[in-house]
Amino acid sequence: MAENKKTDNEPVVKDAVTQNELVIKFSEFIGKDTFSSLASCATIVGLLVQFFKGFSEIPPLGLSIIFSIVISGLKLILSGDYRRENLILAILNVVPIALTASGGYDFVNKIATA
Repeated sequence: MAENKKTDNEPVVKDAVTQNELVIKFSEFIGKDTFSSLASCATIVGLLVQFFKGFSEIPPLGLSIIFSIVISGLKLILSGDYRRENLILAILNVVPIALTASGGYDFVNKIATA
């Protein structure tokens, strides 16, 4: 198990059961490595859609596409590699992220029946 040692400016809480001190590392929630897989990007998009769909008049599928564009762009920015092929891949990655986050079958079915 990983060491849980406190460094400067990290909050500490006590475990309710063991009363051991636990260090809260905010970098472990969503970090640069989180954007490295389709599953994690789709999960983030899905969570954002679920959170914002109650506040927006945009349909969930539209929100999924918007957040997929944002996540794909953020992934490109965090990589720091702006070569032409990476820009093209960032644009193309919007589709699988949106499809996975919103349920690929439902998305394709809506397009096919439209």
